[in-house]
Amino acid sequence: MIRFIDAFRDRFGVEPICKALQFAPSTYWSAKRRRSCARQLRDAGLRSEIRRVFDENFGVYGAPKIWAQLNREGIRVARCTVERLMSDMGIQGAVRGKPRRTTRGKTRLLVLAVVNLRLTRAPCQLRVDDMMESLPSLDDLIRLVEETNAEADSLQQLTDAVVLSGRIADLGGGLVGHFVERARSSGATWEEIGERMGVSKQAAQKRFALKGRQGRGGFFLTRLAEEAREVVRRAVTHARESGSSHVGIEHLVLGLLDDPESVACRAITALGGSVDEIRSVAQSETDLDEAVDRGGGRIPFSADSKKVLELALRETIRSGDRRIGTGHILLGLIRDEKSPGARVLLESGIGRKAVEAWIEEL
Repeated sequence: MIRFIDAFRDRFGVEPICKALQFAPSTYWSAKRRRSCARQLRDAGLRSEIRRVFDENFGVYGAPKIWAQLNREGIRVARCTVERLMSDMGIQGAVRGKPRRTTRGKTRLLVLAVVNLRLTRAPCQLRVDDMMESLPSLDDLIRLVEETNAEADSLQQLTDAVVLSGRIADLGGGLVGHFVERARSSGATWEEIGERMGVSKQAAQKRFALKGRQGRGGFFLTRLAEEAREVVRRAVTHARESGSSHVGIEHLVLGLLDDPESVACRAITALGGSVDEIRSVAQSETDLDEAVDRGGGRIPFSADSKKVLELALRETIRSGDRRIGTGHILLGLIRDEKSPGARVLLESGIGRKAVEAWIEEL
């Protein structure tokens, strides 16, 4: 009844609707003033998470898969709750016999191609042409391969050309990926990004979404500045020495604090924080880890530590920097407010806005 009145109150007013329904207006206003219960507050948060998982998987996930995904992400919720909220939201997954399209049709792509051919040169195209004039030509690249190893035979020069072309392709992918992340940080949708790239929304997500890059340590390593690389190396060393099964946030904090001349340590000291106190708290967290003997093998990063690195990358893009520095890692730690690392820093009075202001003054 309350929802019905809310839907039409702007058109007819509350009192006329209540009179027609023989419903006391005081009952309506009492319900509107009533504070939300704990279940309603939790349902509001779960609705946004359900919608996020539903959209990220192209609208094909039903209640069982959304429930499983939420629990994998650490969001504990009952399956019946997911089913109830999805019913309230009016969404459902793919149903047998009613396929849901998750790709863009070829007809639309052909129409777009024809339209693009008929368009005149846009101002952005002129800027691209100006940039192309400063790039090396094919003759320059051939000359580079021949002059680099002039005494080599044709097969060796072919190998050098393949290596060079792969390196150029990697640089091109990194260039596009950088500006994709910058567009995402500025609020652009995947559909808008896909249209600018000439691909579908799903293709752009599959190639550049951060979730698809979590398993590729090289992606982050290519964006890390040298001092940030040292932080990651020291974090791995701390995890190995403590016998931990993974590189956690506490190890990143210890790696961050090992260099007193880094931007992160200087920011903490300048803002009144105690590096030794934060180090001791982080060290106590590592002492709680169950020792695991990996025999010198590779130690994986935990989901929380990967999230911190992702947030550090977003801070790098937001600030317009090209490389992830220790200051960006510090901001990434603080942004993940639920993590132990953020809790240690916030309890020491190291807030995000204060760190951002201090770094901007450098």
